[in-house]
Amino acid sequence: MTNKTNFRIFITIFLTLLVIFISFFLFFQLDPQELFICDVYLEQQISIGSNIVNFLYPHSRCDDKIYLGSVQSFQNIFSESNNQYQNRPVYLISNYLTYKFISIFASSQQLSYNFLPALSFFLNQILYLALGLHLLIKIFEKYFKISNFTIISITLIASLNPLLQFGIFTPSNQTLSFLVFVVSLYLIEKQELSQNFYFYSLFLGMLFLLNRSFFIGIVSINLYIFLNNKISIKSTTKHIISTIIFFIPNFLYKQYLNYQNILPYDMNTEYYGQFIWLSKYFDSGLGYWITKILLPKKLFDLRLTQAWNTTDEWYCFDLPRNFYCYATDSINLIKYLLVPVLLLIVVKVINRKKINIYKNVYVVGSIAYLFWSLIGWYPPIRFSLYSLGNLIFILLIIEFLKLENIYEKLIFLLSLLFSLFHISHWNDANYLSFNIFDYISIMLLVILTTRLFYSKKFAQSTN
Repeated sequence: MTNKTNFRIFITIFLTLLVIFISFFLFFQLDPQELFICDVYLEQQISIGSNIVNFLYPHSRCDDKIYLGSVQSFQNIFSESNNQYQNRPVYLISNYLTYKFISIFASSQQLSYNFLPALSFFLNQILYLALGLHLLIKIFEKYFKISNFTIISITLIASLNPLLQFGIFTPSNQTLSFLVFVVSLYLIEKQELSQNFYFYSLFLGMLFLLNRSFFIGIVSINLYIFLNNKISIKSTTKHIISTIIFFIPNFLYKQYLNYQNILPYDMNTEYYGQFIWLSKYFDSGLGYWITKILLPKKLFDLRLTQAWNTTDEWYCFDLPRNFYCYATDSINLIKYLLVPVLLLIVVKVINRKKINIYKNVYVVGSIAYLFWSLIGWYPPIRFSLYSLGNLIFILLIIEFLKLENIYEKLIFLLSLLFSLFHISHWNDANYLSFNIFDYISIMLLVILTTRLFYSKKFAQSTN
């Protein structure tokens, strides 16, 4: 692709995303649903001169104060009062820059500033999602013919992911789990991965400061190279160096905080005990010393405490019970996405066209699944969407691209649209309840299944 073509594709994706999510926005103005736990709909307003527009917008009682405060003042990003999310400085800074850009425009147009912090996070997340979809298209162009219709369709399918539907309107960076998956897949698909192994390790280390789950990326590229090369002292050394390089940006960032006399605080580990709970199994031998070297002293000292609320029903701080908890949550996710999963299975079984990309998709998906299964804290479905959910939607896009008939593609899209556009929040106790749209989606699935079956049978009879 030329730079001009890349820019055109990115703009197409970005504008399509804006149309889709504005449609979601307008939909919950008419029919706001209960969001549960932290999130609620609150009335907001935008003043344009003397005109005032009132509307509903999601608000997180858990995260909004810290996140939105970080974009209004650069100092808040590194202040003690904002240290809950200091482990993702790239994310906070990128949103701050977006906010400053929008503020300049708002000043010239006499717009009110009350909603600008939330708007900056919304637009910034659109940018990250557009970047992820652009990389995904660059991957798929090796296997499929990409048209404007294809670009728009891929964007639509990805946007129907409930994680994006609901998360795109909040300041939380959970939607970046999709970007993590795509970047990991993109890197192991690159032919020059081995030649630029250390550079990509450093790149992922910088992205680690955007979202901690980019650790999936460094594991993915190391595992891919390990599986495709002979085991030797040289190759083992290469993997060790790659891992060290990955952690350099985070190390330098922590040194900067120490230099500024800011005590680093990681809420995910220190308050929730996420991942750090595993260190209690390494109290002797090599595991002890690896833990001592890799963990900051505060976390190393914390590893054996009972500082976390282990009585909460969402905690699973024991091996192998954590895998059972995550598997149970994954089953609930499949129930939640029942029609899309059925659509995926049916199309894949009937249309058995082989595509080499499957192997790498499953590699990244497996690593992501293992990673999130070790978090130790399993609120309903949410973290399953980070791994299995993203895998399902990547596979849905692949199965869509494998379809050759335009009518089959349209039926596929309509079935997904009717199933997912109205979907309830995953924390809804009645998330399995069916309505008229679900039945229409199933009917379309039956039509598509019948059409694919007879098309395949006809093709076999003519050969």
